[in-house]
Amino acid sequence: MSHSAQHADAHDHGESHSHAIVGPGLLRTVLAFLLFFTVLTVAFAQIEVYVEHAVGIRLPWWVNVIGAMSIATVKSVLVMAYFMQLRYDNPINTLAMLFCFFALGLFLMFTGLDLFSRGMVYDFKSGPVIAGGTGAGVPGANNQPLTQAAKVRFKERLAENNTREWLICAAKVEDAANAAAHSKDAGAAEAAAVLAAQAHHMMDLHAVMVHPPEAGAQAVVVRDLEAQANTLRTKGNAAAAELVAAAARSVQGIDMAQARASYSVEAMFDRLAAVAHGGHHEDHGAASSSGNASRARTGVTGVTGHAAPHANESGHGHGSEATP
Repeated sequence: MSHSAQHADAHDHGESHSHAIVGPGLLRTVLAFLLFFTVLTVAFAQIEVYVEHAVGIRLPWWVNVIGAMSIATVKSVLVMAYFMQLRYDNPINTLAMLFCFFALGLFLMFTGLDLFSRGMVYDFKSGPVIAGGTGAGVPGANNQPLTQAAKVRFKERLAENNTREWLICAAKVEDAANAAAHSKDAGAAEAAAVLAAQAHHMMDLHAVMVHPPEAGAQAVVVRDLEAQANTLRTKGNAAAAELVAAAARSVQGIDMAQARASYSVEAMFDRLAAVAHGGHHEDHGAASSSGNASRARTGVTGVTGHAAPHANESGHGHGSEATP
């Protein structure tokens, strides 16, 4: 090959890999159009809101979609043509870009086949997605989001007479556990652990919801605490036994009529939620694990998980701890 032929080949080769230089005037013009279309997008959305509130006409959803997507398409074409220089580049690059948009369109099309046709089968699925679900078609949900309906049902359970008595006693036991946990008396730590485990067992969200307490909760709790006090005495821990026995006497001395009058469902719900989330007695292993197991098995407070059911520590007639 001659020197001149090699020079021409190198020149052609260099030109094939060179990039077109777009003048600043053209770039400024494209930028001005992009800014204009950006303002037009915002104005289009505001006009739709104004028409709805001022005139009372609600435009179909596809008007907004077509308008916004049309403006976005023009802006994208300008960016690709001039800033990405597809207008001056090898046409194969334009085909590659168009193929990417075609693939994206396929994904959106198949997704739209699902999203836009749900109302054809179930009317209540045609609306927007709502956190917790709409509750439509679910027995007992009363067309409320499922999480909200669960809270309503749970609070109705908390308002029942037997449940109120049970939780009033549970709150008294928890108060005794708190007092023992902050006491420096002999046996206080052991008593606090026993009382905290008992309180958490009684405030188990799963047990309260699935296995509602029976009548006579006050007597049952007193009997259980006295039995645990006797167990501590048998183990030679008389100081801790006396603190647990004092808690039993405190529960026995509750004026249930007065306690029911001052009982608050909302306050008790918050207290149970705090226990289930590990908000109390976190330094007591048995109580904390009991609360965590309760929290993991129920979705009432919005917390989910998978924990094994814990054993019925007190052995009273409140109900088994099997997961339904």
